[in-house]
Amino acid sequence: MQRPLAVLAFLLVLSAAPARAQVLAPPALGGSASAFEQILGGANDGSLGAQLHFQRCAGTNVDQFVVLAPNDQVWTIQRESCQFGSRPADERFAEAAQFLPADAVAGEAFTTEEGEPGWTYLSQTLGTVLPTSLFHDCTGNAVTPGTLFVVADSYGGWFMGPGACLSS
Repeated sequence: MQRPLAVLAFLLVLSAAPARAQVLAPPALGGSASAFEQILGGANDGSLGAQLHFQRCAGTNVDQFVVLAPNDQVWTIQRESCQFGSRPADERFAEAAQFLPADAVAGEAFTTEEGEPGWTYLSQTLGTVLPTSLFHDCTGNAVTPGTLFVVADSYGGWFMGPGACLSS
């Protein structure tokens, strides 16, 4: 009879302890694609393999977010605007910043060969979670692991990924 009372007392102690909620990591480069589904909903029918498409613009075949996530690990994020036209680059960089790894530190501004503005960042975390082979420049030369870029493209969206292609 003492054993059931001990078990009951143990269960009462457990029930009095505060519940621990599962904390999901926010959606970010290098993180889980599942985190994107938490805020963007499920991937749509434009998805193919590791390329996941989210939030189709009404009446079009344009998807607002395209995430490359082999093995559920986000390697690149592309953001398209439903309205053609360019929002200010600063506004797009601010939007993109929410998807940077938490430890990302801004590096230098640059301009692509197409004249699009961009920024480099460095994230130690990203350097440890993504394959080292992803960290290179446009000519294939290695850059510091954890280097990433964000470009405000000429179509009104933005793109981010590992590596760097600095033109100026």
